[in-house]
Amino acid sequence: MMLRVLLVFVFLWLASGTAFAGTLHSEDWYNRLWCGLQENGRAEEVLVDRSRADCVTGQYVIETKFAPDFKHAIGQALHYSVVTGKQAGILLIIETPEHEKYYKALMRDLAGITPAIRVWTLRVK
Repeated sequence: MMLRVLLVFVFLWLASGTAFAGTLHSEDWYNRLWCGLQENGRAEEVLVDRSRADCVTGQYVIETKFAPDFKHAIGQALHYSVVTGKQAGILLIIETPEHEKYYKALMRDLAGITPAIRVWTLRVK
């Protein structure tokens, strides 16, 4: 019984949007903040194929990721672009100076990709 109560509390804590693994805020928190500042920005929009884009604007469909997870952002952004017909974008959250290496790796990986994927950065520290 005590274990069930503990598991419920852990689940509620995780579902509350609390930051994970040493991050200052959750990815969703950063995404909603940034997307809300974009012209016609809509966070967490469900697409026709039932996938969920982090942010959609008039021109872009954007995947938001913490810098160490940049590799996952590329495929998701391209998928959302195909589904919506909008230009692909990535918002990369950089919380520490050590994570700049992931931005450089992302830009290296995107070099020469057509159509181009637009990249925005959100540098926290």
